[in-house]
Amino acid sequence: MNTLQQAVNIWYSSSNTTNIIIVLWMLLLVVFLFFLLPYAIVELKKTSRLKEEFFKKATEYGLSDLEAELLWKYSSDYRWNIALIFNNKKVFDIISSKILKKDMTYSKLIDNMRHKLGFDRIPWFLPISTTKDIELYQSGKIIFNERQYEAVVWDKDENYIYLALYNVNSSPIKIGDYITFSFITQDYVQTSFTSKVVGISEDAGKILLKVEHSDKITRVPIRDAVRIELSLKAHIYLPTKDELDTYEKEQILPEPEEDKLIEGTIKDLSIGGARFCTSASLQEFQKVFIKFHIYDKDLLIAGEIRNKFDAVDHYCYGIKFDTIGKDQEDYIRNYIIEQQRLLVKSYKLGEV
Repeated sequence: MNTLQQAVNIWYSSSNTTNIIIVLWMLLLVVFLFFLLPYAIVELKKTSRLKEEFFKKATEYGLSDLEAELLWKYSSDYRWNIALIFNNKKVFDIISSKILKKDMTYSKLIDNMRHKLGFDRIPWFLPISTTKDIELYQSGKIIFNERQYEAVVWDKDENYIYLALYNVNSSPIKIGDYITFSFITQDYVQTSFTSKVVGISEDAGKILLKVEHSDKITRVPIRDAVRIELSLKAHIYLPTKDELDTYEKEQILPEPEEDKLIEGTIKDLSIGGARFCTSASLQEFQKVFIKFHIYDKDLLIAGEIRNKFDAVDHYCYGIKFDTIGKDQEDYIRNYIIEQQRLLVKSYKLGEV
């Protein structure tokens, strides 16, 4: 502060140009020493701590030093929340696009990082937005010249997706042709994309089409009701003939006794039906009542077993609900929407 006082004294004691310049330089020196330099030191320390934390997190995910350095270099826009870089697929895709625009030779390195961070696949409850999201060995059909060919996703990297043709001896498709690949996702959505074939080869006796990645994905739900996978405790009740007649004629629900309930788990649920798994063997097309609890309400819904799936130690049944009341429908729909939001939130936070 003595420097500042001297500068002020000189300023008032002389109008000499040289002295004025000296005063200005002294003021600038004060600003630099007491404001800019301390701020720069604090920022450098903050960046150093952030980088140390970043590389520690990168090591936990199994990234190499080169991979971590590359990710750090191009992630400056997201360092305010390191978790986004390692847990959010969209952020990773943005960063990887920046890297590839600068240097395409890092394609294999990005592919390795994508695998280590778990971004080579997405959970079933999130929509596919790019062909990079499609899982390996996803089967479907290639549509070309109004004909369909059995195909499967054989491989993919940062630049291309490779589709293997089945049951053909020679490729009906040539380099430069545009094809459409169509398949059904786990959430029962007909998904397709159209892209250009840039290469054709063979692998393990199969014809491989090297196709450009695409961000233009068409999605068409093939189920009327949104369905969600979960694990919800439930029970099945097999009604007597009188109870069933009473329900069908007067819409009066039975009052099942606890010891007559068949315990199991609902594995997926929609307003139109459920997949119920249990150790008990039941018959297809059998009328049942399914009982389960959501929010603060017990629901008892009539339905019919439409299909049966055998497993090692249990059975799963596809149950189609009868017409349900608006209150029950709203309860189920709101529950499904809430569970979807929780799943998406958990995914964004890196918890699933």
